[in-house]
Parts: sequence; C-alpha cells; structure tokens
Amino acid sequence: GMPLSEEYRLFFCNRQLLSFCPYWEEGVPVAEKPDVSQFRAIAQAIDSNFFTMDIARTRSGQYIIIELGDGQVAGIPEGEDRHMFYNKLKGIITA
Repeated sequence: GMPLSEEYRLFFCNRQLLSFCPYWEEGVPVAEKPDVSQFRAIAQAIDSNFFTMDIARTRSGQYIIIELGDGQVAGIPEGEDRHMFYNKLKGIITA
C-alpha cells in the first residue's frame, strides 16, 4: 500500500490557506511538500469561511482532494504548532 505520509490537511479561513501539513505524524518524512496552488484556487469556490481540505497522492503521483470538512470540528494534525495555528487564524479573522 501507499505510505501514510502522502496525505496532507489544508485549513482554509476566509479563502486563505491557514495551515498545510502532513496528516500523519508517524508517516515517513516526505522530501518536499506538494505544490498546492491548484487547491488554493479550488478553495476560492467553496462556500465556507473555515474548512479543511484533505489531499492525497495517487499512485501516478498526482495529488487529489479526498475530503472536505468543517474546520470547527477538524483535528489539527499532530505535527502542527498549535500556538502558531491559532495566532495565524486570529490574524486572518481580524484582518
């Protein structure tokens, strides 16, 4: 099967990318994060102020969206710095 590390969770707030990190902390570290510009573009069309977008790499190497979720009930991935996450969230909301 595919390694657990090939999945990422993106948080969007007010159409801005708030956070982008590997979904599985125990996964094998990936050399570089995927280019998420296409997912930033898709996020502009989603009618939600705060949501998650989970993306995963297919066997062919393409990244695809596997799930969209409500940001309020989504877990922050283990590797994410919570203090930084909430500071950035506050910055976007109060901008």
